[in-house]
Formats: sequence, structure tokens, C-alpha cells
Amino acid sequence: PDGDRLGIPSKRGMALVSMLATAPGGERTRIWLQDRLWGSRGRQQAQQSLRRELTELRGLFPDRDAPMIDADRDRVWLDMERILLLQEDRRTNARFLDGFDIPGEEGFEEWLREERQREAALAGFAPGFAALPHSVVDVRLPAPGFDGRPALAVLPFTNTSGRGGIDFWLDGVADELSDRLASLRWLPVIAASSTAAINHPGIDAPRVRQLVGADYSLWGQLSWHGATPSLKLRLIDGENGQQLWSDTFDVPDGVTQELLDELFAPIVSQLASQIDSRLQLKVIERQIEGLTIDERVWRARWHMKRLTRQDSEIAMGLLEEAARERPNAADVLIALAFAQAWRVWTRRSSAADIEAFRSVAQRARDADPYDARAYLLLGIAEMWHHRLDPAEGLFREAIALNPSLANAHGHLGSNFSLRGDPELSFASLRTALRLSPFDTEAFHQLGELALANFMLGRMPEAVENADYSLARRPAYFYAHVIKINAIEALGDVRAAAAAHRRLMAVKPGFSPDDLDWLPFRDRSWVDKLKSGVRRAASH
Repeated sequence: PDGDRLGIPSKRGMALVSMLATAPGGERTRIWLQDRLWGSRGRQQAQQSLRRELTELRGLFPDRDAPMIDADRDRVWLDMERILLLQEDRRTNARFLDGFDIPGEEGFEEWLREERQREAALAGFAPGFAALPHSVVDVRLPAPGFDGRPALAVLPFTNTSGRGGIDFWLDGVADELSDRLASLRWLPVIAASSTAAINHPGIDAPRVRQLVGADYSLWGQLSWHGATPSLKLRLIDGENGQQLWSDTFDVPDGVTQELLDELFAPIVSQLASQIDSRLQLKVIERQIEGLTIDERVWRARWHMKRLTRQDSEIAMGLLEEAARERPNAADVLIALAFAQAWRVWTRRSSAADIEAFRSVAQRARDADPYDARAYLLLGIAEMWHHRLDPAEGLFREAIALNPSLANAHGHLGSNFSLRGDPELSFASLRTALRLSPFDTEAFHQLGELALANFMLGRMPEAVENADYSLARRPAYFYAHVIKINAIEALGDVRAAAAAHRRLMAVKPGFSPDDLDWLPFRDRSWVDKLKSGVRRAASH
């Protein structure tokens, strides 16, 4: 009240306040905070540490009618009515929490990267996080294969209900609605998983249009009226910010696929008719007590998008449990197959593990032969088995079923390079980036662009695309390897050695022999990549 600075003595205390202040409604769950600020400790110790930190912070903030910072059994929140976020008044090149870190806390570092990415995208600087240059993907152009139709972006839903613990569910509903809209085939859809990186309290539809090339955007807001949750959806014109359509839907009591079908059917129907004449989209729900099978699947999908080993293991456990209870459900099997694919890739697993993953993907396709994601997963398995021609056919089948499935376009491009046709990969990879330029998988597509340029002898372009890939995922070893080799080919010995040191800093266990796993048809490319890394290591 008197304008004095409040000195917070601990780094985790400062981080906790920052995490709350940047959250929708100023609120996070206790588990979310514990996992990111004390994830390196045991669960009980993390709980005690959070309680102690909250006690110290309450002593710093002066109470008036209500505490500045408060908590209940599940949630922690700030009184946002008494806080001003100085987001506009910052130096042009400053990063969010510049110079701030908590050593050993991977969850905190992941959150900090995501927040910096959103901040940078909103501010329009930091090329690794903001819109990609037109030389990589021109989002001003229509999405290929859709006859010039305007694209629709689904923005992550916001929770204004005052109830915590449902972020994973909100994310899951937005993803599910994106998938259902994309299956219309004639509509280019930029999914909520892509726009999450640019979601920010200050962003608007024209800025979304500038960043991802969507002429229309769908916004959703969950609220609670008495005992009934409801979802308000708004379709906004990206050119002028005009609201084109709005409606509110009651969220069903309970979480089953049947109830969700009842919720989504009228929404997709209304949006489809609106988009046919003008264009639009969005949806959501609820507090967690005992998780239903669908809730487990959606929570697992939320963890998988974080791309950390810890989250991957949590997701795998949830999905294996769900698959035991519902062994023939396509949605469960597809999510489980994606989790297995991530594990195979990160561990460079054996042919037997790839086959086990392929078997789950096959069961998913048998359960629903019209779900494009099953064909994508089968294509990935075939590609990793070095069967590149069948893989191409499966990727094309996935695209035919769902032309908005960016990941299928991206893996088709990767498949072209692996079979020795890198010049064919550019169109597919750029289509993937055009459909979802901020997707969590964009680092893969940018890395594949780097590979294609490297194979064609375009070394400066290979370095540039590898840098864009690493800006999105600094620990992506493949992009590091391509960058090292491209710099080596340019003859800059010192820069190649420095690039190798950066690789070993983020992947200390990396060995050039790990590259033997890559399914190039011409194995000389593997030898070339390995030799470049070894030369850089020797400098």
C-alpha cells in the first residue's frame, strides 16, 4: 500500500508468485506447483515445501479484507484484483524472467520455456519463438489442398469458473473438438495444441491471424452457474475482430464418450453451417474426483504434450490402465500408441518394441477404420521398421481421411528424405507447418527441413532450420546432429566444435552410434552424420 518493494527471499517464492500471476484467474493447483517447483523431491517433501513457502509469502503480503495469496486443499491463488502485470512496459529484447532459473527442476524449466514462447510470440520478437519467417512457411498463403478456403484456429479454452484441477480436461476437449472439425475434410483447422504456444491474456483474433494464418478463430470459456457448468463459444473474424457467432452449451454431468458425442454433435453441426457461409468453432468441462476412463485418457494426452520423460511415464501408466478396462476403444488405443511411439523414439528402442507399438496402432485402426490418426501411427511404425514404401501409403491414407492432420504431412515429408528424395519433402513439411506452426511437434518438422536442406547441400539453410527447431526443443538431438554436420560441411571447425559442446550439454549420454537407429534407406547417410559428429568432437 505504501509503494515499498516486497522482497521475496527465496527463488521458489518468486517463481510461485510469477506462476500464479500468469495463470488464468491467478490460480494453479497444488499438484501443478509441486511438480514444477519441487519435482526433484518426493511427493511428501514437495507438499511440505509448498506449505512452508505459502506461509512465508502470506507474511510478506499485507492483508486487507482478504489475503493477497490464499489456498485450499487443492488450489493456490492470488487476488488478481490487487495485482497489476506490467507486460507492456519492458525492453524490446528482454525475456520473461530473464536470467532466472531453479537448478535441477526440469518442470520449472519447461514451464519457463513455454511462458517465454507465449510472451515472445505476443511481442513479435525472438525469431525462434515468434512467427517463422516466410522463407520457412508463409502463413499468409492458403493451406494447400483446401482449394483456397480460409483456415480456422481453435484457441485453448479458458476456465473462468473459479474451480481448479480441470486444465487437462479443458485441453482435452479443445483437442477433441479440433479433431472432429478437421474430419470435415474441407476445413483447414489449426488445432488448440498448436495455438497453445501463443495463448495469452492480451492476444486477439487479428494477432492470431498474423501468427498462424487463420482467418477465423474459435474461443471458448468455461463457467459455472450454480451446479451447472457451461461452455460459451465465440467465432471471431481475424481480419477485423468482429464476433460472427456465439452460443452457450451446457456441459453434461459425467464424462463418457457417449455424453461427449451429445455435446459435440450440435456444436460441430452449427459451426460447419456457419463456416460454410462465413467460418468458425469450440467446447468443455469439470472437477476431478474419481477419474473415469475418458478422463484418464485426456489427462494422459495433457501430460504427453509436455514432452518430458516424467510426464511420458505418467501418461503411459494412465493409458495402460485405461486400455485394460476398455481394450477395444479406438480413442484409448490411439492415445496409448502415441505414448508408446514417444517412448520408442526417445529410447531408440528395439524392433520388438516397434512391433508392439505397431500392434496397438493396428488394433486402433481395426476399432475405427476411419480415424486418420491410426493410419498415421501405422505409417510411423512401418517407417521405423525401414519399410518406407508402405509407410508412404499409410501417411497418404491418413491425409485423405483428415487433410488437417499436420503430423501426417510432417511424417510424409520425413519419409521422403529417408528414402532418398529430400526435394519431395519440402511441400509436405511446409504444409505441416502451415497447418500448425506452433504445434508441439513443430520442432520435428523444422528438424526435417534442416535434414532435407543438408542432404541437398544447402548448408546455410540447414543450419537456419536446425536453429529454429532447437529454439522450440533445445534437447532435440537430431537437430543438433544436422546442425553440427552442416557447420562441418561449411568448414567452420570452431563453430562445429561449439555446436557439439551444446549437444553434449543437453544430451550428456549421446553417442554417434545412437544414429544407427535412423531408418535411412541409403545407410551411407547414417555414416556421414556419425562422421561429422566425431570430427566436431575431436576439434
